[in-house]
Amino acid sequence: MARRALPVHQICVFVVALGFGMSCASSVSSTVTDDRPNARAPLAFTGAAWGSTVKVDPPYVGSGKSAYVSLGCTRQDDKTVTDALPAHQVPELADIGDVSSTISSGSEGASTYTSTGLSTVSGASVQGGRIVVGAINALVTATSDIDGYHAALDLTISILTVDGVEVELTGGEQVIEVPGLAEITVAKQKLKELPQRSKAKVTAVKIELFESGAVVKLGQARAGTDGRAINAVFTGASYGTKVTVADEVTSGRSAVKSFPCVGTSGEDLVKDRDLVKLGPVGKAEDLVSTVNAVQLPLPEATATSTIGHLALVDGRVVIDGVTAVAHVTQNADGTVELDTSGTLITTLTVDGVPVELPEEGGEVVLAGIGTLTYRAVTVLDGGDGVEMIAAQLHEDATDTDVVICRAAATIGGYKPAAPST
Repeated sequence: MARRALPVHQICVFVVALGFGMSCASSVSSTVTDDRPNARAPLAFTGAAWGSTVKVDPPYVGSGKSAYVSLGCTRQDDKTVTDALPAHQVPELADIGDVSSTISSGSEGASTYTSTGLSTVSGASVQGGRIVVGAINALVTATSDIDGYHAALDLTISILTVDGVEVELTGGEQVIEVPGLAEITVAKQKLKELPQRSKAKVTAVKIELFESGAVVKLGQARAGTDGRAINAVFTGASYGTKVTVADEVTSGRSAVKSFPCVGTSGEDLVKDRDLVKLGPVGKAEDLVSTVNAVQLPLPEATATSTIGHLALVDGRVVIDGVTAVAHVTQNADGTVELDTSGTLITTLTVDGVPVELPEEGGEVVLAGIGTLTYRAVTVLDGGDGVEMIAAQLHEDATDTDVVICRAAATIGGYKPAAPST
């Protein structure tokens, strides 16, 4: 797409010919009529939604995905996950209004299945009010019925202004260049309707600020239906770090890698980051997250997360060689085996003094700092999956929690083959 230089007082708008209201965009997810507990559909539902995220260059996540919700990958056709966050501020960058997110799976009759994602943001002010975004309502749907697989979106943005001047929104994907200030992308969207699956995704507004390198995203929702699964569907993800202060995410999940719904056919899928700055908390280096899952001969999934080096709490806490492992296998009789062996921290020092960690995990008090929880295991989905957090540091003075190396894997929807005769 060609661009041309403009005087600083002009705004350049590029339009991609994609409409908001594609494929019955005004419709809403069908009401769930099947009231069976844990009903199972003959396909898989995927999707996620969140209100806002702010990333700063170099790679410090200034504000994680607010009100983040996810279906993972499930065959449950009556699942709804919601979250909300009141107005919040990313210092010197953005004031973001109330956000809410909902993701759900539903069925109607015996042949129509729908995944729906919804993100709402009451408004946002960026770069001291130079860029103002009004109320956002971003709705996406992915549907499977007797006619095939379908994707749709319905997006409304009440107003967008730059330096007090309203920008005309065309009802399609736009790229707006503001010389010396930012590039703004409106309604970035992807709709896929394939023979065995459908996907819908939209990011309502993305603002890339030239001077600071910061990127502000508002109103993302995605949904999918997938009929390709053979024996099982996989869900879970690995990531390196996540920071919350007083229960509010201040640094979102770093180096995140999630399982594709149908697995990876034995291939390692990897996300890595050389450096993640965690604001006043510290930094993490050499982050690598990996997922691997196979359908046959029997379902098996492995998630790993590693970090080479962390320096936290003004360098008082130094951690080297962290690994988290979550491994799940299902046997021919449907029983599940969970394994987190290989999870470890090579060295931990506090104020230069080595600290010994309990071999089987547990809490370690760090005098004058807080508590480190080592090898925290959670069994997921009634025994179909496992989450391993290698370590979580709680700093008492600031009520800050730092998740260090998280890996999770779940196998669902498996049905053992009928015995041969």
